[in-house]
Amino acid sequence: MKKEILYIFLHIPKCAGSTFRYHIEKNFKPDEILLLDFHQRIFNVSKKKYEYLDNEKDIKSYLNSLSKEQKNKIKIIYGQRTSFGVHKLFKKDPRYILFLRDPFNRAISMYNEYKR
Repeated sequence: MKKEILYIFLHIPKCAGSTFRYHIEKNFKPDEILLLDFHQRIFNVSKKKYEYLDNEKDIKSYLNSLSKEQKNKIKIIYGQRTSFGVHKLFKKDPRYILFLRDPFNRAISMYNEYKR
């Protein structure tokens, strides 16, 4: 039996991540996506409280608190807190996605954003 695929989008700032995120949210059901982002407040079932995903330990704890049914529904993980290796917490075949951009153009874009 072939394993189901889990798409994992590693969001690098200023590299089309917001546009890709828009399309993810428009084309997947809410229970099929998992956003791991900065300043994101989640409910950790095992700890029975709301918390922020501040580091890898928090993310791992949160993902381990999800039920098997919840994990099976997830088809894509994305956000700026998503990191390589998150696939180890799922029993699916991982496919990593990321966009790269010319470093000079990315630096100018980031500078302009900070300037605003």
